[in-house]
Amino acid sequence: MSRIKLNMYLDNQLIGVANNWQRINIALIFEDENVQPAIETDELEFVLDENKIIRKWVTDGLIGGVGIFEPPEMRIEIASEGNRLTVFEGLLDTVRDMVFVDCDKIRVKLTKKGGIVNLTERTRAFSFAYLHDLPAGTPGRILDSDFVNVPYILAHIPDRTEILILSITLFMMLKEIFEIIKTLLKDIGIITGDAVDFPPNPEGATVASILLIVADVVYIIVITIAIVILIKSLIRNLLSPISNFKAMKLQKLLERGAEHLGYTFESTFFDNVKNRGLVILPIKENRPDKKGNIIQLDGTEVKDTGFPTNKGQLYTYYDMLQFFKKLINGKIRLIGNVITIERKDFFSNQSSYVLPDVFLKEFVFNANEIKGNFTLQFAVDVKDDTTLTNYEVNKTNFQRVTEPKVIKDRRNVMIKQLDQINLPVALPTRKEKLTIVEIILFALTEPVDRLLDLFKKKERFSDKILARKGLLHLANDFTSQPKLIPMQGLRVHPAYRSIMNAEILHDNFYFINSFVAEPVNHSQFKIYKNIRIQFCFEDYVTLSENSWFTTSDGRRGRFERIEGNPDGNFADVDFRIEEIYTKNLKDRIIKKL
Repeated sequence: MSRIKLNMYLDNQLIGVANNWQRINIALIFEDENVQPAIETDELEFVLDENKIIRKWVTDGLIGGVGIFEPPEMRIEIASEGNRLTVFEGLLDTVRDMVFVDCDKIRVKLTKKGGIVNLTERTRAFSFAYLHDLPAGTPGRILDSDFVNVPYILAHIPDRTEILILSITLFMMLKEIFEIIKTLLKDIGIITGDAVDFPPNPEGATVASILLIVADVVYIIVITIAIVILIKSLIRNLLSPISNFKAMKLQKLLERGAEHLGYTFESTFFDNVKNRGLVILPIKENRPDKKGNIIQLDGTEVKDTGFPTNKGQLYTYYDMLQFFKKLINGKIRLIGNVITIERKDFFSNQSSYVLPDVFLKEFVFNANEIKGNFTLQFAVDVKDDTTLTNYEVNKTNFQRVTEPKVIKDRRNVMIKQLDQINLPVALPTRKEKLTIVEIILFALTEPVDRLLDLFKKKERFSDKILARKGLLHLANDFTSQPKLIPMQGLRVHPAYRSIMNAEILHDNFYFINSFVAEPVNHSQFKIYKNIRIQFCFEDYVTLSENSWFTTSDGRRGRFERIEGNPDGNFADVDFRIEEIYTKNLKDRIIKKL
C-alpha cells in the first residue's frame, strides 16, 4: 500500500490531523476469546483550533451542552491511490485520562463507538426495575404487558384422614344420587303404568303420582345444590389453589435492555420456537392475592412483577447478558446497531481474512488449557423441595471427565484443572399426574358433572381437577432462586425436561470445549507469539469485527493481539491455529452425580 493521506472528522467536521498521528500505535486485544477487540491507542495530541474545539465541547457542559460524559464522535478516513476508506468510527475518550497541557494542547485516546468494552460498562449501569420505572415512550421501558402469567400449584401430600373422608363422602354421595334416580324412574314407571293398564285413570291417583314425581325432582335439585356446595368446599379445603406468578420471557428481557442502549438484540438460539417460550421467574416471597399483590416477609404489600430484582443474581442487564452468554457458551459481537450473542465458535466461519504466509519457527501447544473435569449445574432452590426431589430426573447437573485412553504410569498424568459452570437459575418441576386426593375428587365430580348436564350448567368440576396437570409445581409460595421455565401457553411445556437441562446445554454448546479431537477438533491449538506480518490499515478494519482467520492451507485460526502503526504496513501479532497434537484422550460422562 502506498503512502496514505489521512483525514480526521470531529463531530462530523473536517479538522486538522493530530500532531503525532504517524507515531501512533493501535492495538487490538481479543481477551477471553472475544471475536471483537478492545481497541487501545496511544494518545493523540491536538493543538491550535482542534485543541479549542475539544475544550469548548467539555466546557459547554456548564451552559447546556452535553459536556464531558458524551464525547464528540471521531471519524478517520484514509485515501490511497484514489481510494477512500473509513478506518475508524468512534469517540474521543474524554472520560479516561484526557490530559490538558497548559492552554494550547490536549492529549486524548480514542475509544470505539459502541465497542465491547463500552457496551459492557454501560450494561452495569441499570437494572430491570429501572427499565420498568422509565417514563412512557422511553426506549427499553418494560411494560406490564411484557409480563406473562405462570400458573402454579403447591405440592401436596394427602394424609390418610383426608383420603378416608373423601372415600366415605364419595360412597355416600354416589349412593344417594343412585337412589334418587332409581326412585324417580320408579315413580315415572308407576304413573305411566297406571295410565296404560287402567284407563281412564282415576283423577286423584294421577295427581298424586305427579306430585310424587315433582317431589322427587325438587329433592334432586335440592340435593344437587348441596352436592355442588360440598364439592366446592372439598376442592377449596383439600386442594391447594391455582395461583399466578408474573414472569418475563428471556428473549424479551434481552431485547428490552438492548433497546435502552440504542440497539437491537439477536441470537439464533431463539430461532427454535421452544426456546422462545423460555421465561425467567424471579424470586418470589409469597402467594399473590386476586389483585396480583404480594405480601412480603416484612408485611409490605407490593404489586407482583415479572422482572428480576436485586434479590437474585440477574439484577442488572449486565447480569442477564453474562447469564445468557454462560447458558450457550457464547460470545458477544456488536455490529452496527445489533448486539449478537452466539456460541463462541459461531463466527469462525464468517471471517474473510487469510493469514499471509510467514515463517513460523517457535510455537507452544495450548495443552495447559485442558480442563480434566468439567461440570455444569443449575442452582438448587432450597425453599422449593421439588428442585431437590427432581434433581436427577431434571438433569440439574452434568459432569464430563477427560482422561487418557492409554496410561503408562497414572502418577505422571498431567491432566488437571476444574471447569465449573454455575448457572444462577433453578429448573422447574411440572405437575405430571394427579394425587390420590385429586383422583378421588375427579371420580367424585364426574357423576356430579353428568347430573349438572341435566340443568345445562357449563361449570364442570372434573375439568378443574384435570386442569391442574401441566402447571408449575412448587413446594411453597417462597422461592430462593430465579427459575428458567420452558412454557407453552399457560403451562410448563410437556417436553420441558428435554428443552432445558445441563446435559442438553453440554451436547449443544459446551462439547466444543473438550480436548478430544475425534471426530472434530475444537480445542487443540498451536500458539504463536510476537510474529510480524504484513498488515494494512484495511486489515485493522476487517479484524476489528472478527478475530478469526484461515491459513493458506485452510486451517482455522484466531488472533489474540494485533499491534502496530497503520502507516507502517506491518503488525506484531499473537495468534493460534488449530492443530491436533494428541489423540490419546477420551471423555467419560458421569451419570450418577
